[in-house]
Amino acid sequence: MRSGSVYKPVVVALRRDPRYALEEQLEQVMAPFVPAPENPERVSHCDGWWIGGHWTGHFLSRHRDHPDLVNPLGFPDASPLAGYTACDGGPKRLLDLDRLLRAAEEEAWRRWPTRFARLFGLCGPWKFVPADPSREDVDALLKGDPELLAQARGQALVREGLVTLEGEWIDPDRAQHEREAAFARADAYVDSLDEDAWLVCLSVHF
Repeated sequence: MRSGSVYKPVVVALRRDPRYALEEQLEQVMAPFVPAPENPERVSHCDGWWIGGHWTGHFLSRHRDHPDLVNPLGFPDASPLAGYTACDGGPKRLLDLDRLLRAAEEEAWRRWPTRFARLFGLCGPWKFVPADPSREDVDALLKGDPELLAQARGQALVREGLVTLEGEWIDPDRAQHEREAAFARADAYVDSLDEDAWLVCLSVHF
């Protein structure tokens, strides 16, 4: 269990079972990760969760008022997102994941000049100190910093964690030095899901 009290967004992938309410099915999926009164020694990932919460509206959809969208809310006509619906999840085929990825990649590119300047000692406390970047760092930046883009893509889709259909929690925080690789893995996993798989964003308390 992590110390402190924080809330983070975690995306859950699941096969929707119409025999259960969504919350009931999510309880089954998340049961291995929360404390169990009957097994207090079990190591848990979090204290609790709820759908949406602090990160409600994480996903976007072009489908308005579709019954399979979770907590849908349309945007005003004056909004740049007019025509989209914000929601907490639904079947992958109803979610415009490409729109989230494009926005994340554009934001990552906006951070690229700052990373470049810091690497070459052109800003901040480094500007009077000769920079000595490694050849690998230089090559990565000249190619567009693929790690930055991979992290941006993965984080756009799953925010801070992903629970897979197989019951694995991909947690970039626990990966630490492999954080970028964890986000890239989560991005690839979501991309590999078929269109009928559901994705639901939870607000998780640690």
